[in-house]
Amino acid sequence: MRFAVLALLAVLCFVSTGCVQSSVSSDAKDAKDDPNAALKELIKKDVKEDNESCPMNLENGVIYASVEYDEDANTVTYKYLVENFDNLDGGDGALKESLLNALAEACDNDDSIAYFKAVAETGTNLVYRYSTNDDYREIVIKPSDLQSSLPQLQK
Repeated sequence: MRFAVLALLAVLCFVSTGCVQSSVSSDAKDAKDDPNAALKELIKKDVKEDNESCPMNLENGVIYASVEYDEDANTVTYKYLVENFDNLDGGDGALKESLLNALAEACDNDDSIAYFKAVAETGTNLVYRYSTNDDYREIVIKPSDLQSSLPQLQK
């Protein structure tokens, strides 16, 4: 339960920083080589804007350190620094479910829906990486996970 609150804070932090924008440059819309170019530009822009707000102190000693988009690997990685993994108990399956529930709650406006649709439609994985000084844990959310867990993407 503590992780659900932490995950929601992390997701809300991402969505509320103003990083989720639905505008895309006309250059991206004109790209003919990649049918997903405009969607990838949306992801790049959102990640860049979100990263400008980092690092950000959250509750329980959690720091939202950075976010990166690796277009070649088709992955957005959210990096958090934690003192320990006490808030991440419950196994990776439970953590993933908590994250998906938090994302569904945070996906409540047109901009966030546009962002998550872009992520799903481009086949981009979301990786939540929680690091201590000497270890890390990653939770991977695949586009199919988003599509099945976020009813907002079905509209």
